[in-house]
Amino acid sequence: MTNRNPAKASQRHGETPWHHCRSGRSFLKNRQWFFRTREGIDVGPYLDQDAAEFGATWLSGMLDGLSDAEITEHFIREFMLLRDK
Repeated sequence: MTNRNPAKASQRHGETPWHHCRSGRSFLKNRQWFFRTREGIDVGPYLDQDAAEFGATWLSGMLDGLSDAEITEHFIREFMLLRDK
């Protein structure tokens, strides 16, 4: 049996290791809702917490399988631009 570190297993290539907690990923800033990606990018604003949580889940599903941190960050920025249209 191998002793794997789950945090390290989910780390993308080129990404600095850190502990990522998925609970409470949405937050209020200036009376608007946002969520923060594990890359440290605040995505929003959303009208309510449910919308922010839905956005976080949706983006997470789209990022599933990406392993390169630079590509992931670029994808998140594009997601933010498309979301605003």
